[in-house]
Amino acid sequence: MKSARPSSRATETWQSVVPLIFFAHATSSDNETRVRSGWADPPLSDRGRQQARNLGRLAAGPFESVYTSDLIRARQTAAIAFPDLGRTAVPDLREMHYGKLTAASDDLFPTDPEACITVRFPGGECCLDVEVRVRRFLDEYVRPDTPVAVVGHKYTQLAFEVILNGHSWQSAIEADWRARGEWRPGWDYPT
Repeated sequence: MKSARPSSRATETWQSVVPLIFFAHATSSDNETRVRSGWADPPLSDRGRQQARNLGRLAAGPFESVYTSDLIRARQTAAIAFPDLGRTAVPDLREMHYGKLTAASDDLFPTDPEACITVRFPGGECCLDVEVRVRRFLDEYVRPDTPVAVVGHKYTQLAFEVILNGHSWQSAIEADWRARGEWRPGWDYPT
């Protein structure tokens, strides 16, 4: 894996004033078979479509628009959960690019989840690359005091933890609900 350099960007003005609610995309067909999609584009499973319907009932928020990854599992989640809201697909909100491991079995990935913080997957990205993309999204799309919702992926959510809550990548990964199976319907930022 190729190493990346940490971001040296200054603290952005939106960091402390952005009301942002993050929602993880619902279960995809790859999730059900323990395949890590990355930039592959599987649709939601039947279970995922039901989760998205339930999310729409749970997620009453002050936001007027929803930003999603441009991958189908995130777009489908947003369309089902928030059919009456404007939705914008943003490539910078994609999951981490796993390079040669895209759409590979979970068993083929490193057992240490922190291995990908600064070291890129062969032909892909590392956490710091995802952080750069999420910062670019915040700079280009989010305005202070304008509540927004985001439907994204594991590593985009962890990047929000790093950027908006000031966590290190290591602490964000260690606290990740996915490792414990403790699903959450959403995250409010700032927290």
